[in-house]
Amino acid sequence: MSAKLTTRDWRAEDMPKLAEFHSKMGVGYPLPESFGPLFCVRKAVVDEKGEVVALATVKLVGEAFFWANPEISTLTRAKSVSLLNMECAKAARTLGLEQVSCWIPDRIARCFGKVLEKLGWRKSPWCNWSILLE
Repeated sequence: MSAKLTTRDWRAEDMPKLAEFHSKMGVGYPLPESFGPLFCVRKAVVDEKGEVVALATVKLVGEAFFWANPEISTLTRAKSVSLLNMECAKAARTLGLEQVSCWIPDRIARCFGKVLEKLGWRKSPWCNWSILLE
């Protein structure tokens, strides 16, 4: 016999259940202290008794892209990356973003990853999964 499940927006009173689920799952990262406006989608699944059985959120995260003329010198390219990194970070903070990510192919990451590290970027320990919304 399968339970009837429905979804709804999560509510403030769901937070203890969220904290319980987070703790029991042992996901390896702390539960956010608050869910501000960057957590723009907040949904709960409830069973036929109205009990919360699952919760999910979508947090806005910036995705960075970089393009440069491949014919410029390495020094000019390095200075360009540094300047764009500073300016884009400042603009992203102004928009209220807390984090910016980039996904780069392995062949580029071998050398460009070192540049990113020098600029304060860190390789995520987490495997990335994406879904195209159509």
